[in-house]
Amino acid sequence: MHFRRIACWLLGAWFIGSIAVSRITASNCAAVDRVLDSPVPEVHLIAISRSRPVARSLLRYMAVDLNRGYFTEWQRLQLLLGAGIVVVLLADSRKRGLIVLALSAMVLVAFQHFWVTPEILFIEQARTFPSQNGPPVSEYGLGRMQLLYNAVEAAKLLLVLALSALRAIPDLTLAIF
Repeated sequence: MHFRRIACWLLGAWFIGSIAVSRITASNCAAVDRVLDSPVPEVHLIAISRSRPVARSLLRYMAVDLNRGYFTEWQRLQLLLGAGIVVVLLADSRKRGLIVLALSAMVLVAFQHFWVTPEILFIEQARTFPSQNGPPVSEYGLGRMQLLYNAVEAAKLLLVLALSALRAIPDLTLAIF
């Protein structure tokens, strides 16, 4: 069986998918101002009739909701990819070091999925539609959570890259694990 090829394909899908989702979600938030500044007359009519801040809030809410869906689905898929990689590693090599790397990446995804992403989305929604009676939403809290998300994402991608390198080069794997 071609376990090495399967593992490398799954790792490549994980890496490319992470980069693609990060790029898409970043462009969604930037699209709000691009749409409001666009030369399309209908956009200006809507923005003027409802006021630019209201139109911006609605578009921002849409961007955050799209990102929530993308993050949630991608994180679920990452957990499946990670499980597939662990199964392939168990079937092929039984190298504990490689399995630990894959499981570590899965733990980081679970941390993002169950704690960091919901917190970011909550802060984003509270910032988009601020409560009249509640305390103001801190930009500092959102920035901190986004920094944490990016740090976890970078650590996860480094684990995936390390796992890819160790899986693709069998002699290196033997030397390290």
